[in-house]
Amino acid sequence: MDKRQVRGAGVMVGAVLVVGGVALLTADHTPPPPELSERWVSDPMSQVQEPDDVVATWLTDDTVVAVTAHGTWAFEAATGQRRWNLNVRETSLAPCAASTEPNADGIAAMIFEDVAGPPDTEESRRCDTVGAVDTRTGELLWSVRLDGALRWIEREDPPVQPSGWVGVPVTTGNEVITVDLGGGISHRFSLDGTELPLPEAPDGDRCPDGMPPEGTRWVQGREHTLVIPLCWERTITAFATGSGEELWTAPTEADWTQETYAILSDAPLVVGTTASAAVYGPDGNWVATSSYRAGLNGTPLLLGESLLVAPGGYASDRWLKGFDLASDTEWIYERPERSVLAGAREDHVLLLSPAGPAEDDEAEKNEDGGDYHLLRVGAANGETAEEGIIRARTVIAAVTDEETLYTITLNQTPGRHWEARLVAHDLPR
Repeated sequence: MDKRQVRGAGVMVGAVLVVGGVALLTADHTPPPPELSERWVSDPMSQVQEPDDVVATWLTDDTVVAVTAHGTWAFEAATGQRRWNLNVRETSLAPCAASTEPNADGIAAMIFEDVAGPPDTEESRRCDTVGAVDTRTGELLWSVRLDGALRWIEREDPPVQPSGWVGVPVTTGNEVITVDLGGGISHRFSLDGTELPLPEAPDGDRCPDGMPPEGTRWVQGREHTLVIPLCWERTITAFATGSGEELWTAPTEADWTQETYAILSDAPLVVGTTASAAVYGPDGNWVATSSYRAGLNGTPLLLGESLLVAPGGYASDRWLKGFDLASDTEWIYERPERSVLAGAREDHVLLLSPAGPAEDDEAEKNEDGGDYHLLRVGAANGETAEEGIIRARTVIAAVTDEETLYTITLNQTPGRHWEARLVAHDLPR
């Protein structure tokens, strides 16, 4: 694979690697990466115009699903034909967050803002309704409004997809859907919408009555649910998410006061925060705790067995950071402006990066179009290589499978309106 020259590169040996933007020509005159051909372009997705409009993009066996704040659309992966649309006007529910992927039966959970009532008077959205969607048919199976609102703070800088939130507010397992509203408020639901009781930590490890919810840290995932009391000697109790069965209780050295936390892997059990990751064996035996010198922003991704990559919490965060749990080495890559995370593999992540200098939004929207470079960033060291080029005006989200790059792309209509469409590009073989 051809390596491309990088601009503004710098290396801090043994600890941090910092790499700048990608140059258009290679120093050794190797051929440029191939232009990726378009396979299809979808129908428009109404009102979708900004990166923060896109909540998640799911790939199933034969369908691409785009979850946005203005509705959810599903397209046939082979042809781009629209299969269904879950309309906000019909449901009165605007997606705020979504599980990272559907379960084996095609069920996926979302957190919504109920837009049927009066508008929120505070400077945030009240995202306090959880529901489940059948991604095969587009049917909203059920929705429940919860006590205790999850506040989606309006920011100038939208979240970077697909990590989106700084935590993991909703997960979809094969038996149970879990919801974390923050502040120690958590819920469990069966797939049919029945609310289930939360597991209960052993009596000796519970915080006293009257302690605020923040006194107990919940970490919920598809296979494990963890309870960490913060008011006593630090312990961690693991439950099976599906059955609620207690699996083990063990001491922990991890700092659970971090705001961001997520279960990154179930086998082995790896739990990450913005500052560290802890690894546990099947009986709760502590295996390792690693701390990041540079800190991670957003929920990190675990690639392979030990490589963590954090795509950043917000679009203004230019740093893509990586950490190897096995060797305690880390790197930092300076993402080009307006780049979009497009996927993750066992040993690398993919970024779509616009060619040319960064420009403001108005200048960008007045251009006739341009190129985006598909960059491969090694998870072990942050080194980059170019995989291909696409012709696109403005890409606001992207996702890949083994054969196809799917982008949500903005284009201007003859009436000078902006519309978003899903575009399928063939990846190099």
